[in-house]
Amino acid sequence: MTKYNSEKNDNNELPSISSASEQALEWFTRLEETPVKASVQLEFLNWCAENPENKQAYEQIAQLWGSEVFVQALQIEEQRISHKKSAKTRRFRPGLAIVATLLLSVWGIFQGNMLQRLTADLYTTVGQQQTLILADGSSVMLDTDSAIKVSYDEHGRNVDLLSGRAFFNIQPDITRPFIVKTEEESVRVVGTRFIVNTESNTPLIVQQGIVAYRANNADNTDIVIAGEQLEKTQNQFKVIETDQSSAVFSWTEGRFKFHNLPLGEIIAEIDRYQPGIIILGNQKLSDIGVTGDYKLNNPRAIIASLAQATGAKVVNVSAYLTVLY
Repeated sequence: MTKYNSEKNDNNELPSISSASEQALEWFTRLEETPVKASVQLEFLNWCAENPENKQAYEQIAQLWGSEVFVQALQIEEQRISHKKSAKTRRFRPGLAIVATLLLSVWGIFQGNMLQRLTADLYTTVGQQQTLILADGSSVMLDTDSAIKVSYDEHGRNVDLLSGRAFFNIQPDITRPFIVKTEEESVRVVGTRFIVNTESNTPLIVQQGIVAYRANNADNTDIVIAGEQLEKTQNQFKVIETDQSSAVFSWTEGRFKFHNLPLGEIIAEIDRYQPGIIILGNQKLSDIGVTGDYKLNNPRAIIASLAQATGAKVVNVSAYLTVLY
């Protein structure tokens, strides 16, 4: 795996998406319709002549749209989002229809999250992080696009992690165990610090203390201690040692630190912190190993820096669709 170093970047200035790119996408959509009226063609030629950037932006989108790697990337991305939204299989549709499908899928996920938020005691939107101090002094930090519901009584302390990822710092109380539940599992502790993730094959990472983990469809309970994490492979769980460096928990400090991580995995993580979709249109690019340290509040700047470090090109097709190739 090729290795690249990406320098630490704390610049808060967001690279802007040009209006030319936005307009070029609109023109591309209009010109895909058939037949195209002569008046529309003339209007398009006048738009191209207004500014050299207009013609350049259109040619870039047209070239990208026709490339095989872009179509393949869209297929992969549709499968990923469709799997996240539901288990149903959907037929692939090329061209503009696939982008519409992707954006509708994102909208469907957004609507589902809105329903969760109606019942949540605390939630975060995309790119947002929040911390809730509970009645017993314990704290829960929610990562981007996450939601929880809290239920405390004299017998126990219960939190439902409805979606996303959360870091728990629990105050000891042997008379009232602390239980975290998701759709697929439950975690039981007395006092400890740990991460629960509903969107990963690593549903549990323990920083301090001891955690009892049990999948909803399992008869046994796994004990996970500090310095360990739970990995899920083919519906089976395995306790392994975890990297206790700051990189594992860096998101709790509003940062994203990684060492020799494949670019594809980095982009998937960054994608969680910004609206829309980021697509890698090149498998070789996806396998490049990168090391970096960034602030999570500036996803677009991270993408620009990573592209520069790996020699990739970035095309902001719209505010909701970014392509690296």
